Amino acid sequence: MLQLLKSSIVKKFIMGLTGLGLVGFVFGHMTGNFLIFKGAEAYNTYGYFLTSNPAYPLIAWGLVGCVALHVLMGILLAKENNTAKGGRYAVAPNKDKESSFASNTMAYTGILILFFISSHLYGMKYGTYYEVTYDGVVMRDLHRLVVEIFQSPLNVFWYVVSLVVL
Repeated sequence: MLQLLKSSIVKKFIMGLTGLGLVGFVFGHMTGNFLIFKGAEAYNTYGYFLTSNPAYPLIAWGLVGCVALHVLMGILLAKENNTAKGGRYAVAPNKDKESSFASNTMAYTGILILFFISSHLYGMKYGTYYEVTYDGVVMRDLHRLVVEIFQSPLNVFWYVVSLVVL
């Protein structure tokens, strides 16, 4: 197994696979978050469904594993590339071979996205706890928490910038 991890192809495959998993999570999460426009009950019921699902801990740890593997493979591949390159090239690449702005800033945007996801999940999990009851089921009032968070212009700015980068 360790021999396989020495291959840059395997590292890139793992990075791609974990990246797809993370993109799937983001789109699924985004779709669920659109329920906030349907109203408090729809949004809170969605949040309750996620957190009361028996698979929730497994999914959460799977997500943490995807992030950790993705970051680790990125660091290892960047280190390998820098070692192989051995410094700056003598001639600047032409337009066809030039790397894009996105690829040049990927490490920085990745760190920003990691910080955003961490702060977002922390705020949603450990933010002020309000309760609400629907059809006799007591659940967390995440809708009220989101409304409270977005009362701050600084939070709105942080979310907008982070989502543009994402």
